[in-house]
Amino acid sequence: MEATMDDAQTLRDRDRAESTKATAPKKAASGDHAAARTRGGATRPLKKTIYPKAVAQTLYGAARVRVALWDRALRHLEESQTKQLLRITQHCKDTTFGRRYGFGDIR
Repeated sequence: MEATMDDAQTLRDRDRAESTKATAPKKAASGDHAAARTRGGATRPLKKTIYPKAVAQTLYGAARVRVALWDRALRHLEESQTKQLLRITQHCKDTTFGRRYGFGDIR
């Protein structure tokens, strides 16, 4: 019996599918939300958090606000540094060091 090109292609496809199946990582168990890969490449289910989703959303929102403030400070770097320096000198103007070096006169 003579093998045709289509038969050879079919055999290659079947071999490729079997080798992929053998090396493919295992999926997480049903009901798990995510899986983590170990160093060996195997997967294991991730542990669920004890915190409700609302906590994560609140923390994410707070982090976004902090990042936005940081980004604004970077856009207005000189202004931000000047304001902070004035706050520090005004806070320290009544100390011995502040009186000696005239922190109260800094505007």
